[in-house]
Amino acid sequence: MVQIMRQVCGMRKLPPPSHLVRGLAGNEGDYVPLNAEESKKIVEEIEGSVEKLLSDAIRQATSRGSPEIQDSNASESTESSTLVKGKTIG
Repeated sequence: MVQIMRQVCGMRKLPPPSHLVRGLAGNEGDYVPLNAEESKKIVEEIEGSVEKLLSDAIRQATSRGSPEIQDSNASESTESSTLVKGKTIG
């Protein structure tokens, strides 16, 4: 379900970063190169946060139900129909 939400929201996985900025992004001297292990750790942290965000959104949506579904169920229960020889008159 998380993967579906990711697709629906247009959230793509980011490529691993090659540098970290310590200071101003406009100053190339503030760029610090990352090794593969550091880069992987950053990607894992970001992906973990995205997964948690999407999981929480799914959990919240499924726990309270959809308002459209609740409204249609409420209207069905308040409407009365009369059945006459196999035909519904309402």
